[in-house]
Amino acid sequence: MDPEVRERIRRAWERETYERELRWDHQRDKWEEERLALEHMMEETRNHAEHTRFEWETEWRDHERMVQAEREHMDSVRNGWDAECQEHDRMMNEERRREAVEREEWERERRGWERMREEEKKKREEGRKREEEEKQKEEEEERKRSALYWDEVVGGDHCLEYGAREYTGKLANIPQGYDRMKGCRETAVVIHGVTLKTPDGCQDLVSLWVLF
Repeated sequence: MDPEVRERIRRAWERETYERELRWDHQRDKWEEERLALEHMMEETRNHAEHTRFEWETEWRDHERMVQAEREHMDSVRNGWDAECQEHDRMMNEERRREAVEREEWERERRGWERMREEEKKKREEGRKREEEEKQKEEEEERKRSALYWDEVVGGDHCLEYGAREYTGKLANIPQGYDRMKGCRETAVVIHGVTLKTPDGCQDLVSLWVLF
């Protein structure tokens, strides 16, 4: 081959090789720029994702703290409410027990007062009946006593001493069942204008008086 031609071909090949290498270098630089850009973008994406994840975790922890605080507050409120309910129940039970005791005490006092009133009423009734019975008995006694009188009142043959004479008499008109000794002791006699309420002695139906 002609050396000139060969030289021309060599130069053309070298130029083409040089241009190809320039293109490859340019392409590599472009690829490197794109890789760096991609890595930068990925780094930003990772940073954004990391920041977003950190914010989300922060918000989640804050939310968990708020939920926990709210739960603790609700538990505290519920415990307080339970304590108030228990205290209220205790107070109500104490009030019911006190009312029951007071009601029992009042009922006991009422029964006591009623018993006292009944006893007082019974006593008054018994007293009234006793007074009526005594009055009737006294009236009967008076009626019976008014029917009694001394019969055959005579003086002794001799004076017991100077100015003193013994008199005896017999109780007459004695009702059936009447206490003769009582009638003897309680029936007065008039001797010579002098009324003697009680005798000096009673024996059977005979009474003894000493008149001075």
